[in-house]
Amino acid sequence: MKNLSKRPSHLDFSSPFLSLTKPVDMNYTNPYAQAGWCNPENPSAINQFSGPTSQPPTFGALPYPGHSAPPTKRFIFSSQGPELIRGCEVIDSDSGLTAFRIKMGHEGYDYTSLQCPSGTPRGYIVWKPQGPETEVYGTVARQKAKDWLPLSPDKRY
Repeated sequence: MKNLSKRPSHLDFSSPFLSLTKPVDMNYTNPYAQAGWCNPENPSAINQFSGPTSQPPTFGALPYPGHSAPPTKRFIFSSQGPELIRGCEVIDSDSGLTAFRIKMGHEGYDYTSLQCPSGTPRGYIVWKPQGPETEVYGTVARQKAKDWLPLSPDKRY
C-alpha cells in the first residue's frame, strides 16, 4: 500500500502548462484583438484607437452600414399672411425653388390642400372636430392623421 501521508515539500511549476508566473496573452486568443479592435481601458492592449475607420466590424458582432446616412433635406415655409396653415409656399432651401404649395380651402370648407408647384393637387387635410383626416393622392389612402403620423411614445414629437 502506498503511503499518502508523505507530501512533496514543493511543487514543480517548470512545465509551461502549470506555470503561474507567465500571464496568458489574450491578444492571441481574443478574436476581437486579432481583428484590430482596441480596448481603451487596457493601455497595454496591442491595438490602440486610431480614430474613425471605414473598415467593417468583424465576426458579425455589429452590422456594417453599407452607406452613409441620407442627407438632410431642409424646407422653408414662406407665408404671405399671419397664419401659415391658410396658405404658403414650401421652398427647398438648397435650390430655392418651390417644392409644393399649401392652400386653405374655399370659404366654408374646412380643408387644406397640398399642391405641386404647377398647382396640381397632391393631397389634402380635412379639419374635423374628431381630429384631422389626410390623404396623399396615389400614395396614402384617406385616414385619420393620428393613425398616419402617430405621436412618439413620450408625445414630444
